[in-house]
Amino acid sequence: MLSALRRNKNNPIITILLGAVAVLMIGFGVSIQSGPAGGHIATVDGEGILESDYNTRYASMFRSRQQRDRQYDRTRAQADKLRESTIYGMITGKILALEAQERGLAVDDAALRQDILDNEMFQVDGKFDKEQYERMLNYMQTTDRNFEASERERILAQLYLTALQGVPVSDEEIRLEWEQNERKVNIEILRVKKDAFLSEVGTVTPEDAAAFKAKEGSDVEIKAFYSKNKASRYDVPKKVCAQQILVRADKHTPPDLFEEARQKAKKAWDAVNGGQDFAAVAKKFSDGNNANKGGDMGCFAIGQVLPQVEEAAFGMKTGEVSSIIKTNFGFTIVKVNEIKEPVQKKLEDVEDEIAMELVKLDRAGALAKKDAERLLAKAPEHETLAALTAKANEDPNKPMTYSAEETGPFPAGRDFLPRLGSASQIAAAAWSLSDEKPLPDRPYETDDAWVVIRLKEKVEPKASEFEMAKKSLMYSQMIDKQNAVFDGLSMALRKKHEVEIDPFAFVYDETIRAERRQQRQQF
Repeated sequence: MLSALRRNKNNPIITILLGAVAVLMIGFGVSIQSGPAGGHIATVDGEGILESDYNTRYASMFRSRQQRDRQYDRTRAQADKLRESTIYGMITGKILALEAQERGLAVDDAALRQDILDNEMFQVDGKFDKEQYERMLNYMQTTDRNFEASERERILAQLYLTALQGVPVSDEEIRLEWEQNERKVNIEILRVKKDAFLSEVGTVTPEDAAAFKAKEGSDVEIKAFYSKNKASRYDVPKKVCAQQILVRADKHTPPDLFEEARQKAKKAWDAVNGGQDFAAVAKKFSDGNNANKGGDMGCFAIGQVLPQVEEAAFGMKTGEVSSIIKTNFGFTIVKVNEIKEPVQKKLEDVEDEIAMELVKLDRAGALAKKDAERLLAKAPEHETLAALTAKANEDPNKPMTYSAEETGPFPAGRDFLPRLGSASQIAAAAWSLSDEKPLPDRPYETDDAWVVIRLKEKVEPKASEFEMAKKSLMYSQMIDKQNAVFDGLSMALRKKHEVEIDPFAFVYDETIRAERRQQRQQF
């Protein structure tokens, strides 16, 4: 069975489908949660999932989202239910492994050993390297026993899922999807930003805020605003803004070079304490990636930098420079530039403040809408929105500088549009436009603007390109169908097995998580 799995490992369908299960089973990377070494976050038929493994997996998934979107934060993770999908994924992986065992499938020690030997992550120059293996396990914050148990479960889950191969897809289904994907519309957009009118709103009084709060549904708006801004404005941990000088040296550095690095760090420390500018010294001595920026580390909270650096930084006052700190990466010197005290405001403490802000935003939005309607009325006089904005920008009394841009072609059924983000109303309106009627009857609202749109072009699929796209579409449709089967199978198996989950797995509040870590450490 394992040999069959190896023979098919390069099959695109199996790679994607089973790769998804592999992601559910193992997460690589250092957890920013610094969770406890023991303790279960969930059990399946009495078999536990370690909280430390869960923390590591969640951190890996969170970092993966941040790599795709730098604005991704805790609020977005909560909206995406990232913690829920993490723990449910790990539970599903364990269930699949149990099902495989129930059907007599097994992974013997020799097969597991070969799987690890073949893993490129543990190889140096194409060969398994024991020190590299140990380094990676340390990086993943796991032991060899825990990792090998997880690998065994992952392979068992893969074996079980091979039964999902061979889901049929018809030519008609493939052509229909291709036509839907290739039929696209391109529109021009002109955004009239709401905040451009904030200065025209005037004073908002406490009476205005009280009137707003008296309106039906205002409590929902206030709670939504609070939730959206909680992580950035109302529940912010203590942070330190600092610079660093890093001289690299680890346990693999030869003794003579290690001593050379130590002396280099001492020279840097002497220079700083002799009165030289820290940034200039960092540019001269530091091996860190931020050396050309004077060693600027930005601002960080507890749990976001190395423990030794964190301990030093949070123990100093503004303007102080640390001693030379030894870490696994070398020698570090830290200067604290600013200490940002934590902000913790409950909803009831900021309700009036939020109400006043929402009143101001509402009034600014109304002015932006009026301006967008004015521009839309003038749009028929111009061939494009670009021509309209060029004319509008000639007006010295304009409230803002206007600019028009194209979304680029997008298919039907897509709510997330280029240049705009989530904009379902605009996406639907774009498909209602035609060469005879390229403009809608009204502008459309987004979170931060009122938007005027104009049809640029509609793109029809070219039949000559169908054969080229057919193969990849067949794979994608097969995977979609297999995933649907997988989802149904997962639900059925969860009902069959006894699953217990610690409610803490779904907690996003960092204050509560910090208290949990402290309690764990005490026992």
